[in-house]
Amino acid sequence: MQNAVDFDWRQVPFFRLLLALLLGYQLSAWWWWPGYITITLITVLVVAQWLFGKSAWRASYRWRWLQGSLLFLAVVLAGATHKAEHLRTHQAVALADLQAFAALKVTVTHYPESKGAFLRVQGQVSSALDSSRYWPLEHQGCLLKFDSNDVAAKQLTPGHTLVVASSGLRGLYESRNPHAFSYKKLMASRGIHFQLKLPSGSWRVYETSALKGPMGFASRLKKLSTAKLFSFLKGEQQAPFAAALLLGDRSALDQDLVKAYASSGAIHVLAVSGLHVGIFYMLVRWLSMHLFRLKRWGSLAVVLLALWLYALVTGLPPSVSRACTMFSLIAIAKELKRDALIYNSMSAAAFVILWLKPAFLTETGFQLSFAAVIGIVYLQPKLYKLVYLKHKWADWLWQLTSVSLAAQLFTFPLSVYYFNQFPNYFLLSNFVVIPIAAPLLLGCLLLLALSPLPYLAEKFGWLLGKAFDLVNAIILQIEQLPGALTEGIAWSPTTFWLSYAFILSGCWWLWGKENRFRLVTIWLGAALLVQPLLQKMEQQKQVTFTLYDGFGGSSGSFISGNKAWLWGTQPEIPFSPAKSELLHAGVSRYDSLIRPPLQLLAWQGQRILWVNGKTPPQTWPAADVLLLSNQPPPYLVERQLTKYRTILLDSSNSPYYCEKLKAKVLAAGLRFFSVAEQGALVFTPWTINTSTYNSSNASDTSYSIDPKNAMPSMKRLLPS
Repeated sequence: MQNAVDFDWRQVPFFRLLLALLLGYQLSAWWWWPGYITITLITVLVVAQWLFGKSAWRASYRWRWLQGSLLFLAVVLAGATHKAEHLRTHQAVALADLQAFAALKVTVTHYPESKGAFLRVQGQVSSALDSSRYWPLEHQGCLLKFDSNDVAAKQLTPGHTLVVASSGLRGLYESRNPHAFSYKKLMASRGIHFQLKLPSGSWRVYETSALKGPMGFASRLKKLSTAKLFSFLKGEQQAPFAAALLLGDRSALDQDLVKAYASSGAIHVLAVSGLHVGIFYMLVRWLSMHLFRLKRWGSLAVVLLALWLYALVTGLPPSVSRACTMFSLIAIAKELKRDALIYNSMSAAAFVILWLKPAFLTETGFQLSFAAVIGIVYLQPKLYKLVYLKHKWADWLWQLTSVSLAAQLFTFPLSVYYFNQFPNYFLLSNFVVIPIAAPLLLGCLLLLALSPLPYLAEKFGWLLGKAFDLVNAIILQIEQLPGALTEGIAWSPTTFWLSYAFILSGCWWLWGKENRFRLVTIWLGAALLVQPLLQKMEQQKQVTFTLYDGFGGSSGSFISGNKAWLWGTQPEIPFSPAKSELLHAGVSRYDSLIRPPLQLLAWQGQRILWVNGKTPPQTWPAADVLLLSNQPPPYLVERQLTKYRTILLDSSNSPYYCEKLKAKVLAAGLRFFSVAEQGALVFTPWTINTSTYNSSNASDTSYSIDPKNAMPSMKRLLPS
């Protein structure tokens, strides 16, 4: 690899075009020009760029920037228009509009998956039926949920078209709590907008046909491959592990084993993506060149054929298709022996993938896969050259290990930023798993090849299964080591970008022999050390009162600095509504609040009367805020309204109760806020008592800090 100074970026034009496309995608949210105007402008820019290339001005040093700038601007305009049109055509139809139809036709696109008490099937709503005809629809993905014992549902295959009642159609669940993971947004990026629960007998098959094209063939091949693995691997977790390793299907894998792989830092072995395809690429390339002694172009042909055959076996999921596209272009660039062409090929692959599906840009899988590929291409050769091993088998093991280290380094910031944890023994687990993952991967493919010979397949399957058991046992032991996993890491976007800048600067300094990056690396390292301290200082000033969207139960918190007072679902419980906010707030300790029927709290100069359920018909004390939980009788609330300025209803109150009470509160001239209507509410003391009352939902948790009220107190004024 050449130095950063010597490297000629003119050899990677697709990198500049990729930057232009990404800029256009960012501008698409504000794009309002009609399509014909944009197309006209793009045409003018492209023609101007072509004419400039033919003119004598091209040779002028003064104007040499103009030709590239015209093309760059044309791609920006094309990207903004393309994504705006993509968002328009892939936008979900209003749920109420679909529910108004009598029935829907849904085409199955994936095989049924077992999800505990139900079967889940992905499909596309292809048309809607009114009183007279079917109206065609496009890009309206739907999750169908069947009873786990529905025999007819288990027989569904991609291509089946079902007729279902539209009345049961629902939107996807979306958490409305601060910093919560957006399942709805993730599924929308995959084109799925609705879900539909179908009890036995509530649906019928309208048309039976196999899904055609490459996707249909790949889906059937994956189904057949899964069946073969389960036929010849008899251990409890052998076949599920093989399905995860080879096909990326973790649905049958024991969740404790998945947790062990996540805690030990080897979870990527169970998710087919860029690292997986990178290992497979390195394995096939090594075998073709050293074992079969193929020449340059013969080796390339074998590598390309093996990559896409593997993609077909896995069912052509987006992660594998992306990685195979990248490594196919990388393999071609390798054979042409042009370093710059490798990066140009990667940029071209990213350009094509993002043009075909712009939603991939925000997918964690795409970002991790692309980062892993960059790490493998750029850093792996440098790490590999650090150690010379004379024996071929040791050299091969080190080559695979260096692949893992390079991918881990470049995906580390993304992993911590999105998953808020770091496996401390990832080097140990990867030193064990990655070298053996390639032979195990090859073993799974060999088992499929031997499946027509049952006797040999059974014997080989027994041997392969024992290897799986050994690997799983080692990972389970690594998980049991003290301090195996550091949890509760909440990186800010600033820390995330600083970490990538530090990694790149350090690489350019150490391997690019660029001394000017030494000082940059030192400063970036210092910033990475100081930034968390600044974040902690800001967190010490935070003062918030939050009512969570607690799944029908009362749940909330008072946060002061790094301490919190909680009620409702505790953060240790899975899917706790408070967990994400406490993590990002840096809360290190908390106390639980007891909830008597009537409680008066003093918090930061505010008096909050908390009424929980039915209370004796007594006079309630006056306060600034009235907080209602578990639906106190409306007639009692109405009698007391004049004593309060703000009425809050948490998630333990039904939407009907909230709507009924809202009219009374607004008629009395008071301020009214309901979790059922608005999602989680995040307050600061000074927003409760001002005329411009500010509230925050799950997507907006910002707040201001009053230096005079930086450290509040919270105490009970009435006995518990």
